[in-house]
Amino acid sequence: MSNATYDAIVIGSGPAGAMAARTLARRGRSVMMLERDKLPRPKACGGGLTGNIRKSIDFELDDVVENVVTRTFCVFKGTRSILLQPKGLHVQMVQRDKFDNYLTQRAVADGAELRDGTPMRKMTSEHGSKIIETPSGTFKAKVVIGADGAASPTARAAGLRLNTPLGIAMDADLAVRPEQYEKWKDTAIFDFGIVPHGYGWSFPKKDFFSIGVGTVESHFPTARAHLNDLMARHECLHDSLSMKLRSAPLPFWTHHEEIAVDGVFLAGDSAGLVDPFSGEGISYALRSGTLAAEFAAARLAGDSSAEAGYNEMIERTMERGFAFALRLANIFFEHPNVTYHVGVRSQAVNDIFAKLIAGEIDYVELYQELAASWPGRFYRLLKPLLKVLK
Repeated sequence: MSNATYDAIVIGSGPAGAMAARTLARRGRSVMMLERDKLPRPKACGGGLTGNIRKSIDFELDDVVENVVTRTFCVFKGTRSILLQPKGLHVQMVQRDKFDNYLTQRAVADGAELRDGTPMRKMTSEHGSKIIETPSGTFKAKVVIGADGAASPTARAAGLRLNTPLGIAMDADLAVRPEQYEKWKDTAIFDFGIVPHGYGWSFPKKDFFSIGVGTVESHFPTARAHLNDLMARHECLHDSLSMKLRSAPLPFWTHHEEIAVDGVFLAGDSAGLVDPFSGEGISYALRSGTLAAEFAAARLAGDSSAEAGYNEMIERTMERGFAFALRLANIFFEHPNVTYHVGVRSQAVNDIFAKLIAGEIDYVELYQELAASWPGRFYRLLKPLLKVLK
């Protein structure tokens, strides 16, 4: 049994936790990562890296990038489909077990300590420090960064995000025949109109497809049936050779919440920082992990306003964009037929979204560009009629 004291303890070793631990270690702080599972460990996630990733890391990812998506195949209610090649679309694909472990090892190389297979059992406060109890011993730190997922035990222990609704995702790695993979290896599939308040997807990896279904609804008893339907609807997913199934809660952002208090800073999924329109969370995990570490370092240096500063920074730099993304999500789910045919099938709209994915614009700018496009103007003309027909 161990008993040790650190400047900081990071709970979770996903993208947010790894970046937080690396940032603190590079600042000369003693930091330990606690990871519940043995690494590498799988995670339900599409594994697409957007252009914003480059703004958050200062090293190459060539060792873990398995493929690049340049085309999209969009389907509505299983029949109406369109193949598009948005201008500048370039989404790198990774497997989350390899990607997360790679980031974690970068943190370890920079001085962070890792204890995997070590879940947190309890967190308490004592004389200005946090006491973390685990099966392997009790550890103490001045600050704690919670990066332990959508159902974060750290958040609950700190009294944060107690009543936040969670969506649900189920995904699988699907091995297929070489000829199927070869035909679709550069194409992401998005399947709309069947999953309630959500969508299905297929992303090509090195020699297989990651497929999944996700919804913002808190109950999804038909997830497996929808996943089977997704496989049946798309030729690249027929006659699979093997399948590895996973499921996970989804912490879609819905409104501003405090995510730092009394020496505890939440980041990534633990903080609910997942795009409410696309479900993308990796880029926000990387950015928030780094920011959480910077404000935690300020707290260690005696800044009593560090928690308030972190809350304000996340609200200003991420949540403002999420508010526009949520507005788009609500429009899409309220009028899926119209938005699919006017928006999803539009080359102009896809080109605008490709700029967002590349990190060239943010959601505020995207919303402005969509509003100025002909699909945006057409939707505004239809909106009064749609309210009547609703």
